[in-house]
Amino acid sequence: MKALKADLRSDSDVVVFAADINDPAFAQAMAGRLDERCRTSTDPRPAPRREEVRGGRRITTAASAAN
Repeated sequence: MKALKADLRSDSDVVVFAADINDPAFAQAMAGRLDERCRTSTDPRPAPRREEVRGGRRITTAASAAN
């Protein structure tokens, strides 16, 4: 656990949950944590966007980390 925590960003949480990753209770708990984090996020940066023109139409998509 120490090695895992040592490499995480300071704003990351470690949740220890006594269940299999495919257990519906685990999925429900993690979905709840994600929902809570999204609702309380104070990050003012907008999500990266990418614009391109295809066939005369402007397409705007979320940019992936690989771009």
